[in-house]
Amino acid sequence: MIQAARRERRTAAHGTRARRIRARKVPPPLLPEDDEGHFIPPAPPPLPKLDSVTKGAWAALFGGPAYLVVATAVGWSVPGVAAFCAVAAFVTGFAILVLRMNESSDPGQGDPDGGDDGAVV
Repeated sequence: MIQAARRERRTAAHGTRARRIRARKVPPPLLPEDDEGHFIPPAPPPLPKLDSVTKGAWAALFGGPAYLVVATAVGWSVPGVAAFCAVAAFVTGFAILVLRMNESSDPGQGDPDGGDDGAVV
C-alpha cells in the first residue's frame, strides 16, 4: 500500500516519461580575432637584493617571537634573560625595518616621493 502511494506520487511529480540526460555542449575554442581585448601582463621585475642589516632585522623580527612560541609549545623553561632578548630582538628588528623604509633606492634623490607627481588622469 505504501509503495503504491510512493509510485503514484513519483509518477504525478515527474510525469510518465523518464528524463533524458544529455552531455553539455562544449563551446567552440576562441579564435585569435575573438581574443583581441585580452590583457597579458608583462613579467614582474626581479626582487631587490637585501643587504645583511635588512636580513638580520627580518630574522630578529620573526626569530624572537618564534623562539618564545616554540619554547612555550614544547614546555621548556625560558629564563628571564632569554625572554628579554627575544622581545628586544623583535622590537629592534621592527624599528630597523621601519627606519629604513623611506630610504630611496637612488641616493641622489632628496624628494621623498621619488619625483612622482601622483596619479595622472
